[in-house]
Parts: sequence; C-alpha cells; structure tokens
Amino acid sequence: MGRRAALVALALAARSLAKLSPEQCVECVDTSSSCYREDSNQCIPERFVDKDKCLAQFTDSTWCPDYLALIPPTPEPITPVPSPPAPPNTADHVDHMLIAHVDNTKDCPTPDQYDQYSHVMISSAVAYLDPPAGTPSNECDVDCHMKPVEVCKGAGAASFISDLQAAGKKVILSFGGLGMGSSDIGWPHDCWGTCFAPGKGSILSADLINVVQRDGYDGVDLMYSHKTDNDAAVFLENLVDDLRTGLPAAKTVSFSPRDIDVHGGSDLFNVLRGVAPKLSFIMPRFWDGDTDPGHGIDEALAGMTETTLSTFTALVSLFPADTLPHPATKVVMGLCITDCTGKASAAQAVTAARDLFDAFNCTGGIHFYKSFSDEDGMWSETVNRQLYEYVGCPPPTPAPPTQSPPTPAPPTQSPPTPAPPTQSPPTPAPLTQSPPTPAPATAVPGTTSIPDTVAPPSLTLSLRPALRLPRPRLARLRLAWS
Repeated sequence: MGRRAALVALALAARSLAKLSPEQCVECVDTSSSCYREDSNQCIPERFVDKDKCLAQFTDSTWCPDYLALIPPTPEPITPVPSPPAPPNTADHVDHMLIAHVDNTKDCPTPDQYDQYSHVMISSAVAYLDPPAGTPSNECDVDCHMKPVEVCKGAGAASFISDLQAAGKKVILSFGGLGMGSSDIGWPHDCWGTCFAPGKGSILSADLINVVQRDGYDGVDLMYSHKTDNDAAVFLENLVDDLRTGLPAAKTVSFSPRDIDVHGGSDLFNVLRGVAPKLSFIMPRFWDGDTDPGHGIDEALAGMTETTLSTFTALVSLFPADTLPHPATKVVMGLCITDCTGKASAAQAVTAARDLFDAFNCTGGIHFYKSFSDEDGMWSETVNRQLYEYVGCPPPTPAPPTQSPPTPAPPTQSPPTPAPPTQSPPTPAPLTQSPPTPAPATAVPGTTSIPDTVAPPSLTLSLRPALRLPRPRLARLRLAWS
C-alpha cells in the first residue's frame, strides 16, 4: 500500500470515529496541485492549477481536521549551498584563456559578464558598407580601406576599451567575418577578393595598424573564411608579415579560420604553416564548419571524417615542440553558445575543455561566439571555473628514455695457456774458491811430511795446525841449545 493510500485509509478511520459527514473530508495538496474529496466512499483526485483554485471550490469549512492532522508536515526544502564564484579572469596568462566575441552592433557586455573573460574581441571590423536595399552583396571598398569601427552600442561605449583594460582584460580588434567572403559555394559576398589585388593588402594593413595604435587595442585578429588560391595565399602572408613588423611586440596577431578550411593539407593550412612563427595564436572556429566539439572532441559528424581533436592536433603541429614547452597553448578552441550550426552548452564546453587538457596537458583555452548570448555571465562563469583549474601549465611530461639494445660485451680473451715448463737442469752450486795450495815444504830431516790425501780446509778453518812442527822436534832443539 502506498503512502497516499495509507493516509487515506487512516483518514477514513478517523472520520468514522469522529462521525463526520463525507463532504467534510477535503484535502488541498499544494505541491501536486491536486484536490481530494470524499465521494461515494472513494477519494477522487480532481486536478487544479493551484491551491487558490482548489480552495475556491472547497472552502475552509469543508476541510476535515482529523484527516489533515494525519498528514505529516512538508519538510523545509534544503537550500543548496552555492559554489563559490569563479575568480575574475585576467590576461596575465597565455594558457586556458577565455576570449569573448563582442558583436559591435549589440550592447556592450556588463561587468558581470566580462568579469569572467580574459580577452574581449571586438567583431568585426570590415572593408565594406552594408548593401543598398535590394542588393544581395555587400558594397566592398574598392581600395580595401577599413570602415570606421564601432566598439559596441550603448552608454559607455567610448570608454569601453579602457574600462576593460583597467579590469585586467586585453581587447583585440577582429577583422573579417562572413560578410567579407566565404569558401561556401554560392556565397554572395566577396570583399576579400577585392583586397587580393596588388597593393591593396598594404592599404589594409596600414589601416589596421593605425586603428590599433590610435584606440589602444591590444592586438588584431584575422577572421578569415574565404577560399584560398594563390592570390589569397600571397595576400595573407604579406598581411601577417606587415602586422607583425608594424605593431609593437607586445601586441598580439592572431588568425581565426573555420575548421572546415584548415584540415591537414588544405591550401589555408599550408599558408598557416608558413606564417605560424609570426602568430600569437590560432583560434579555429568549430561552430560553422564540419565538426562539433559540443558532442565530443573525438566524434565525427555523420558523413565526415575529421573531428575537433584531429583538427586541433594538426594546428598544434604547426608550432615546433622543440622551441615551446607547451605548443598547444598556441591553439584556442572556438565554441558557440547559440544561433550557430554547432552549439555548446556550458556543461558541453567544460567537457570539451577537460578532454583537450587530458590530450595535451595544456591548451590555449576557449574563445566563444558571442557575448550577448552569455546571459548574466552564467555560461562563462561555469566554463571559467573549469579553465581556472588548469591555468599555469604543469611541466611537460618527459618522454620515457629510449632503451637502446644492450651492447654485447666483448668476447673475453682467455689468457694463453702457458707452455708446460721445461725442466731445467739443476743449477750447480757456486764454486767455492779454494785458497791457493801452498808449495810443498822441503822436507826437513827428521820431520814428518803432510800427507797428500788431507782434504783442503774450508775458508773458515785456520791453517796454523798444518804448519806446526812436531813436538819431538822442538824438544830436541831445546836440548841442543841448553
């Protein structure tokens, strides 16, 4: 038996004990917008929009006190503790940036919005006038002069750049957009083509440098969507070179192509390969091409082969890893909040940022289109909270050492087997030099001679005994002298 059925049964028992009439037992339930009344011994639910309409039909006098007493009070809802706001973003880092496109035909973003941005990109400066009524194509400037730029509409637009910079943001002037031309077949606008004529590129670069320096922008971005032939390639290479040499080193020069135009091996990709060393970063737009990071960076759309990850990886390869500890910080993923072919909610943007971080250990961050869709800064705050966790790239993971095959030990040279020793004849003992043999003494009559067989004395023996005269002879001599 469910909780509601059990309560009804208890109510019926209480009513019978109190001897109340059926029409008195009425309950108005606010949370489910339902009204219950007793009719023919059954509790029939009747739906009402709200409690007031319920009470309008069943007045307080018809409520059943015993029945209502059996319903436990509704617990107070638990108010969730809000997460602390993400810290304000600034442009003091070159990784995991959050760059917002500000449409200069719309109102300026509020501080609640741009508090979460590291960069603001004013888009877009152009070299055309809006088409006259009934004309499908924009009216291109024949010399490729840039049209005067409005920052944004609304109060404070004149000081908007300085206000942003005072808050620690960088402000970039974006030039281009689809109004300048597109690689799509049948696109009506082709003002980039006008600028490809010889000498026109230097006019445009001079205009851009002048406006950036005069109005205090922190850099310039080229939002390019046009087809790329040989004339376009020469123009783009010269334009990037003019901007990089004509602006101070502290100013940024960036490039924002569509994903569909920069797949590996395309003409525009090869142009970017040549100018990449002069670019501060590349910001592919993944919202109006053939990929959709909102549904997975490694997921290809139906009928397509390229993914956000494959395109991002190809662009990262343009920046040499041997000179940059984190080449992926040179590439900034482009997302769109609303009104685009590919859109990304805040949760999808967080997932895409996390997946790119897992793939590269560090990235340039996210640029998004456009700020007027970032209502109350809710989208940017959610995304910035995730990006802030990654700011300050961890040291790159060193490549595992290549284990070279072990060098074989040189063969051990066995010592030569010695020839069997030749048995030398015994060394004779050194000869002892015998003392000279004294000449034989002349026998004196009456003396005894020394026999020839006496062995020669050793060197340690005295020879005096051999020279002694026999005693009998001496005795006789003494008698003679007496």
